[in-house]
Amino acid sequence: MGAADPAIDMFERDGSVVVKAELPAIGRTLSALGTRLRPYLPLPEGCDTDLVSATMRHGVLEIVVPKTRQAVAKKIAVKSVG
Repeated sequence: MGAADPAIDMFERDGSVVVKAELPAIGRTLSALGTRLRPYLPLPEGCDTDLVSATMRHGVLEIVVPKTRQAVAKKIAVKSVG
């Protein structure tokens, strides 16, 4: 894939949505500008975009978008009856 179409992966980890993009030729500075009429990678409902963080390590950009407390899945115990 070229720089205009990097390999992108999106998954959930520890109550956050994580987006990873392979950008090996970028180096230490990243500027991304532009507008698309349709979203390239829509985030799921319940993401808190005010708390986004990003790191660049070994040519991989990792963007972490925490989910709001209401959007995080909650485990519950299921009791067996009978």
